[in-house]
Amino acid sequence: MLALTSDATGDDSLADFLAMVDGTKAIRYWDDALADWAEITAATYGHDYTLEYQTTGDLAGYTMLTVGQLPALPGDYNDDGIVDAADYSVWRDNLGQSVTLPNQATPGTVTAADYDVWAANYGGALTVDAIPEPNAIALAAIAMGWFTRRR
Repeated sequence: MLALTSDATGDDSLADFLAMVDGTKAIRYWDDALADWAEITAATYGHDYTLEYQTTGDLAGYTMLTVGQLPALPGDYNDDGIVDAADYSVWRDNLGQSVTLPNQATPGTVTAADYDVWAANYGGALTVDAIPEPNAIALAAIAMGWFTRRR
């Protein structure tokens, strides 16, 4: 669990948050070993961050930051969430070397099998699940029911 310091109005917009964090150590996490909040100096690429402003309880006035690992995208060797030509360049530059690329099919040495994975997934991208919006027919049915009920 992480807590982000927020301003008195509870504004946690990105612009305000970045302005507030600039030059400070506003991001903290609970360290059980210390039994206290500890500072985090930077975010980690490849993780999904969710912010939720707290209005009640001991953490009122803080924005809670939850962190989740994004799923792996085979062939995304630069770990930017898209399998594209940039990943081919990373593969080509490391071919035959004993390194492990992000999302590599054959960890250890970069091989032609990694190219095959890249080619098979070319054009792929990580997707974020969206909260579905009600469709127009459902909204129309609700509106019709409301108007009928008012008569």
